[in-house]
Amino acid sequence: MRNDRPCDGTSKSLAEWLSAADLVELYLAIGFYIMTSKFLRTFDVDMQTG
Repeated sequence: MRNDRPCDGTSKSLAEWLSAADLVELYLAIGFYIMTSKFLRTFDVDMQTG
């Protein structure tokens, strides 16, 4: 990913396999993951236990 967007080739390949609703769900899941990781890094939350 560059510039926080998938390249055109990746988007086209995904669109061949996934419906529009599936693409939205995938992009939301990726966005949530990125948001969560940035939150954890911002507040130095260590997920390692033990």
